Amino acid sequence: MLSALFPHLRERRTRENAVRAFVDSLNRRQYRRTAEYVSENVVFSDVNGDTIKGLDRMIESVERFRKSSDWPEIVIESADYSDGEVLLRGRLDTSVREIAGDTFWRVGFDDDMISTIEVTRANGNMTVPRYAARYA
Repeated sequence: MLSALFPHLRERRTRENAVRAFVDSLNRRQYRRTAEYVSENVVFSDVNGDTIKGLDRMIESVERFRKSSDWPEIVIESADYSDGEVLLRGRLDTSVREIAGDTFWRVGFDDDMISTIEVTRANGNMTVPRYAARYA
């Protein structure tokens, strides 16, 4: 009922749920599920300008990054809808000190599909796009 009165509530709920499901699919390595939430042309970048383009390349890079760093779990601490995007605050849990710690994502959408992910890490910690640029 409220969603009929306030259509942005449906968009908010749909997009926040998509980000949570996307992160869960990465943590479980269920990449077919990942494709349900992410555009084929996704752009995954960090604030330093390192960029991964395309779903297949992103999945491959995430898998290599996680394998090399003791399979960190992405823990969501908050996911907030703002101006059509979802701002995620979380952390990577792993024994690898250079990888563990806070992570912040700005997730953009094309309709209900994730189309952009921009990641920022505290203390200059490694990002998937930077890892892919250095070790691809």
